[in-house]
Amino acid sequence: MRSLIFLFLLSAIFSCNSNSKSSENKLVNADKKDFTKEELLEINREREMVEFKLIEKYIERRGWEMERSGSGLFYSVYDSASTPGPKATEKRVATIEYVVSLLNGDTVYTSEEDGLKEFVIGMDHVENGLHEGITYMRVGDRARFIIPPRLAHGLAGDRKKIPMHSSIVYDVKLVSLK
Repeated sequence: MRSLIFLFLLSAIFSCNSNSKSSENKLVNADKKDFTKEELLEINREREMVEFKLIEKYIERRGWEMERSGSGLFYSVYDSASTPGPKATEKRVATIEYVVSLLNGDTVYTSEEDGLKEFVIGMDHVENGLHEGITYMRVGDRARFIIPPRLAHGLAGDRKKIPMHSSIVYDVKLVSLK
């Protein structure tokens, strides 16, 4: 198990071209010792910083204006309904049209192929970042969310189309609230 964690962390750090020599040294010597809780937390913080830089570059390349919430969700309501509908709040049932893609541009899920998504805000099993992002919207609004791995599918991915430790991009229209 330790060797799998080591290989994952090593590949994640090197694949992101991190300039942190201290992280590289920790990982290179990882097979010779156990990680302390503090070392694992530091490696995780460094990995999150690398991911946020990748997301910021993605946003910059597209010329999008997005805000970042305290949790780390990047969001933008880019098309407000001409007649503002009710605001999305927890415990309401949201129905959305969506396109989900990866930062490399691959589209992985769409409502056109998979049907509209319906979920109870704050309660059902969808990405935490989607729960949060929807609360910035009103019925009829269109928004984009870039959800970092810890607010999406985490280290495992969704074991279908979303790879391990992937940020995902949601383009969403809030169709209705119940």
